[in-house]
Amino acid sequence: MKKNSLIYAVIGILFLKCDTTSNNNPISNIDYNTQISIQKENNTIYIQIDDYPEIAGFQFDLSIDNENLEIDALSAFGGVSEESNFMVSTGLQNLRILGFNLNGETIESGHLSSNTLIFLTIDTNGASALIGIENVILSGKNGYNIPVNTIPSLISVP
Repeated sequence: MKKNSLIYAVIGILFLKCDTTSNNNPISNIDYNTQISIQKENNTIYIQIDDYPEIAGFQFDLSIDNENLEIDALSAFGGVSEESNFMVSTGLQNLRILGFNLNGETIESGHLSSNTLIFLTIDTNGASALIGIENVILSGKNGYNIPVNTIPSLISVP
């Protein structure tokens, strides 16, 4: 009988030690207002990110308002993604930019600050157009979704 009482006591202690109020989202205790936008300054195109938690990966697409514009080359480099050793891939067909680190390194949190996520080089042919970003996905450690507001800014190319 003592053995059963001991087992029940251990199970009870284990249940009491469980934190049923926590979730796996480590950003829940800080209020972030994460925003992302495309910017152009002196012919330098970059993606700006503001007030963000730790980032383990990102993905976004470029949108074009003129189908007569041909994009011949698209590349991405630098910014806090390069500082965090992210591998960045670009897709010319779907104009997608994807960044992550195979070793699990992350982009450090920038609470209440602004940084350049990445610089873009876009080689075009044809008419001028306005380019924006859409379908933005940011993820934190363990794959949790980071809520983000996409600022509806547009840049002119060429």
